[in-house]
Amino acid sequence: MPDADAIIQSLQQDDREVPWPALEAAAAALVAAPSLMDSLSSAFREHLELENRIDVPRFTTLYVSAVLAMAAPRLAEPDRQTVCRWLVSQLARSDPHEFGDVELNALESALASIGPVVVPFIAETLSGLCEENIGWYPLILVAQSFIGQADPAALARIRDVAMNMLQQAADADPEADVTSAAGFLAAMRHEPARPLLEKLIAATQLKDYVIALKALSGESELRPGTEYKPLREWVEEEWRLERNWFDRPPDRHPLGGGGDDADDDYGPDAGYTPHSESSTIRRTEPKIGPNDPCPCGSGKKHKKCCGRR
Repeated sequence: MPDADAIIQSLQQDDREVPWPALEAAAAALVAAPSLMDSLSSAFREHLELENRIDVPRFTTLYVSAVLAMAAPRLAEPDRQTVCRWLVSQLARSDPHEFGDVELNALESALASIGPVVVPFIAETLSGLCEENIGWYPLILVAQSFIGQADPAALARIRDVAMNMLQQAADADPEADVTSAAGFLAAMRHEPARPLLEKLIAATQLKDYVIALKALSGESELRPGTEYKPLREWVEEEWRLERNWFDRPPDRHPLGGGGDDADDDYGPDAGYTPHSESSTIRRTEPKIGPNDPCPCGSGKKHKKCCGRR
């Protein structure tokens, strides 16, 4: 039986590079002893709470997601199902006040790394999500990347969920961001979505709906929901982004210590005004589309970065 405490400790290190030997050893240990899943899950949740501060890097949650993605293809059933369900459930319950970009991106990329076998679990979970939950957005993106490969019945269930989202937005809340649902329906060539897309285009003028409608009409080719990178690449990228954020010079760090400009990202000049939970939020800048570059400067699309919060 692997030493669970030693394995978890190896995933808590803050080195100057991704500890690949430790990640590979943890994945092998999970394959040998699937009960280690409980310890990995607990470590993820504990460090999520600890790392909810923005003054420390969020590496352990990234490493746990990577270990699960590395181990899943080698696990027998039902242990692989347990891993898939856990990853899906974490995305489904993601809270923007609790989950940061690292957790969201890592969980989503981990699911995509496992392959189309995750789609039935996504379909099962999406059917029970409330509309206020942000978790459906990345789950639909993962499912869309496996259209043509995944179980047709599971894809049909997700199609029905996406249609319901589009219908609610078109009828009552056009400002709701259902662009990933629109993209999924267009990729599925689901013709009943056409009038809803036309209604949303008239109300919002968002280019994502225009692109989806053109794809549905055969006027253009719709790219997959997200072009996911191989596991080692996305882990290295997320690690580098997180490391670089904390290694910035003090005069460029939003946590302060840099003089008069230290809070530019959070002050009134940035178009953000502090508000209470009960106050009305009013946009002071032009609306940013989900596929537009994120204004934070990360280089990611807005929907993959600050737009998720």
